[in-house]
Amino acid sequence: MEILTAAQIDRAALEAHRARQMQLLTTVSERLTTAVADAADVLTPEQRVKAAERLASHMARFGH
Repeated sequence: MEILTAAQIDRAALEAHRARQMQLLTTVSERLTTAVADAADVLTPEQRVKAAERLASHMARFGH
């Protein structure tokens, strides 16, 4: 907000902020993918199906 409410818009600072936010999202996505794969490694195929069904149900509540 500071960047956008400053007297002058610092486009470089705004872009740097965007890049940092995208890197954070990428890091979170990578960690989540690793965690899901790690969990899948220890589940049976039947348990993975059940987990996927629960995840789909959960995501549907949030409009995904």
